[in-house]
Order: sequence, then structure tokens, then C-alpha cells
Amino acid sequence: MTSPEKEDYLWDRKGAADPVVHQLEQALRPMRQAADAQQAIERRARRLRPVRWWIPAGIAATLLLALGTAWVATAPVPWSTQTIRGRPRIDVVQQSTEGVVTERRTIETPAGSEVRVHVGRIGQVLVGPGSRLYIDGAGAGARTLLLERGSLVARISAAPGDFVVNTPSAKAVDLGCVYRLTVDSAGNGSLVVVEGAVRLEAHGITVTAPAGHEASILNGGRLGLPRSLDATMEQRAVVNEIDTLGVTPARVAHLLRLADASSVVTLWHLLQRVTGDERRNVVERLVRYVPAPPGVLPESLWSNDGPSMKRWEALVMPGSTNASTWWRREMARRGFGTKPTLPLDVPSLPVQGSIRR
Repeated sequence: MTSPEKEDYLWDRKGAADPVVHQLEQALRPMRQAADAQQAIERRARRLRPVRWWIPAGIAATLLLALGTAWVATAPVPWSTQTIRGRPRIDVVQQSTEGVVTERRTIETPAGSEVRVHVGRIGQVLVGPGSRLYIDGAGAGARTLLLERGSLVARISAAPGDFVVNTPSAKAVDLGCVYRLTVDSAGNGSLVVVEGAVRLEAHGITVTAPAGHEASILNGGRLGLPRSLDATMEQRAVVNEIDTLGVTPARVAHLLRLADASSVVTLWHLLQRVTGDERRNVVERLVRYVPAPPGVLPESLWSNDGPSMKRWEALVMPGSTNASTWWRREMARRGFGTKPTLPLDVPSLPVQGSIRR
């Protein structure tokens, strides 16, 4: 048995060591020295290693700056106005609808007056002389105007459908564009699209006018056929007859005789208003300029087959986001200009000033 003194050695290394224990210590001593040396190296390395506290701090600061910039860039901005010339009148009236209090701003521009409206972050609107315009809300989320009479030029850069101008007879839905809209006191008006595309809506009828086209708005919620700004006087006269007096076989035949490559959008919309032999004649003329997609038979277009018409529409009336680019390229290829001349005084500079109260 081990003596008490030798047992003390195992606990606190006091007293004599047992021979067996002594032999074991001697055998393990090199390993203890190696471990002590490794620990010394690690302690020295920790003392010498630089403290890189600035790396996570820099990453955190960069993330905060990026988040702050993104918030500033996307944070809603209220509308504002600037008087360009003359003495326009801008009034603010509070109104309550079902317990919700909102503000309606009225802009009136007598002869010789113009006002520029900054539409949040998405664009600008120039209100021409002799106009009356209403802005409901005009807060950070506002996107709708009401043009009771007069004219405006809008330059909008937003997702399709985010900006709408109502008139007494129709609604103009912006598809990311520059356009001019006019309305008279009787509710008649016109739309001219310079860039992008605009969709007119009235009583379930829609008309899409791409860049380089115009369309009439008729009181009572009637919409005219869009026509190219390059249309001849004869073509315009026939389209006006169809718009005001209605579709007849004689007017359709007359328009088809005058049609050319610039009439593609007009023929496409006319196709939605004719049936029978007139529809077949319009299809046959339209496929001369925009052939049917592969695998689509003319018979399916004559019969107004839904899937076939959708595929053809993608070629005739491209998506709203690229309609402007596509149409300018196509019209240039066909030899027609598409850049209308309009007094588009809507620069991309920020608008200063605020709505007067």
C-alpha cells in the first residue's frame, strides 16, 4: 500500500514520490514541456495580434449608410407647385368622406398663367393656361389628378398605372411616359403621347396610345381610335368620321384603302369594333404589316380566338414598359417619324416651392 506521505505527493507534491509515480513523471516530462512551449507561443501571439475593431464597425457604418440612403430615396414626398408665369389661383379645401378628412387642392390658371406640379418623386405636370385641375390628397401617397378643363403636359417615371388623370369623360392611365392631355368645357378632349404609352379608359372601353400617336376623347365616355401623328389628312378625316359618326362598312373600307404601315395601332383598335366581313378585311390588311405569330392561322384571328389574339397583340401592341422603344424602332424601320413637336416645358430639374395655403 502507499504510505500517507506518498499519497500527499499525489495531491500537493509534498513528501516523497512513489517510485512508480516518479517513473511515470519522467516519461511524460517531454510532453509537458512541449505543451508549455505551445501555450507560451499562443500567449505571445495574442499579445502581438492587432485588435481589428474597426472592421466590424466599418461594416456596420456602411450598412447603416446604405439603409439610410435607400430610405431617403424611396420615402414618399408630398406634391408641390411652382408658378411659372401669370397669377394662378391655388386653393386648399378640407373635405370629409365617411369620417376620413382629406384635402383637395384646386389649381386654376387664367389666360397667361402656368403652374408646374411636382408629383412626389415620380415626375412633373405642367398645367397650361385656362385650366382647372384638382389634386385629391396631394400627400405622400397621392397619384391621381382631375383635369376638369384645360390642358396639361405630364412627364412621369413610375410603374404602369401608378399615375392617373381623370377627366369628365375618360381616365388617362400613365404607362411611364410623356404626354399632353386637353379637355374642353363640354368634356371633349385629346391625348398626344410623346414617349412611352397611355391607356384611356371609359365605360369598359380601353384605348392604348403608344409614343407618336394621338387619340380623341368624346363626351359621354366615348373614345376615338388612336392614330399616328404621321397620318395623312385623308386618314385623319376618316378616323374622325368613325369616331364621331360610328363604324360602317363604307368607312371601314375607306380607311383600309388609305391604310399604311403607320396605321397599325389604328387598325388594331378598329379590329375590336368590327365583326364579320369587316373584321376579316381588317385582319388581312393588318397582317401585311405585322404577320401573325408562327402557328397562328388567319382563321383563328378572324374568329377572335383568345389565345391567338393574345400572341398577336404582343407583336402589334408590345408591353407598356417597352412600347416607346419598340414603336420608335419599328416606325424608323418603316420610314415614319415619331417625334411630335409639343411645348413640353417639363424639365427634369427639381421643382421648388410649395402649395400655397
